[in-house]
Amino acid sequence: PFPVELVERILSSCEGSMVLDPFTGSGTTQVAAKKLGWSSVGIERSPEYVGMALKRLKDTEDNIKLEAWF
Repeated sequence: PFPVELVERILSSCEGSMVLDPFTGSGTTQVAAKKLGWSSVGIERSPEYVGMALKRLKDTEDNIKLEAWF
């Protein structure tokens, strides 16, 4: 995993866009996007990592809409 702050610095250059992360892993990019108020789409094929990413997102902000399809 890499620091959320690193992703926030990268994303802050283009405010209000949507982020696509085709290799979501533990959800670091989605967490950074949510903290900045951006929309994001994450793709991950491992159910274990999907669960990890969803938990991180829920811990980051309780009132966001999360969906997971398998």
